[in-house]
Amino acid sequence: MKAVEKSEFSKRLKSLLEERDESIYKISDILHLNPSTISRYKNGILTPKLIVIEKLAEYFSVNPVWLMGYDVDKVPEYESRGVRMEHENKTAEEIIKLYANLPKGLQDYVLDKIMKINDKNII
Repeated sequence: MKAVEKSEFSKRLKSLLEERDESIYKISDILHLNPSTISRYKNGILTPKLIVIEKLAEYFSVNPVWLMGYDVDKVPEYESRGVRMEHENKTAEEIIKLYANLPKGLQDYVLDKIMKINDKNII
């Protein structure tokens, strides 16, 4: 997966905290991290690990690649439940075409998720 754009991540985290009226203390409880660590992320002093980015993105319901600072949709259309259901009956060839049309950062994210699922012997 691509590297985190630290300054852009910081701006986006600040924005999410303000939009949702969340405190660094609540986020630190949810992520089981020290509030000072969240503060360092927010102020662009420290770069979070990818697992932290995933948890933050899941909590705020945003695209983790967007949160990393890349120019992709904040909340991709394909992540909505309706769109997922639309793609449930797609053939492997159709799914590959959908994957090929994703931005590179999202392709990396999807591939990483597939590998994690495969490692758990779910598929």
